[in-house]
Amino acid sequence: MAQQNKLMVSLVGTGSQVFLLAPGDPVGTITMMGELAANVMVSAVMAGCVSDPSPAIFCIATDVWSLHTRAPST
Repeated sequence: MAQQNKLMVSLVGTGSQVFLLAPGDPVGTITMMGELAANVMVSAVMAGCVSDPSPAIFCIATDVWSLHTRAPST
């Protein structure tokens, strides 16, 4: 988590304003996302959602188990 936050701070310093995150910690990531939102920066999450409420504009995730159980058998 600390490494991800350090990278985000570095990217903010280079002028980045939009972030797509793969959260390793669904609760801890919200803190950094809140700081980004407070500075009018946009964030979204992929490969897993963060806890609600969240400043993420959207979340892209797949329920792999559900897909597996619905897959046609061969």
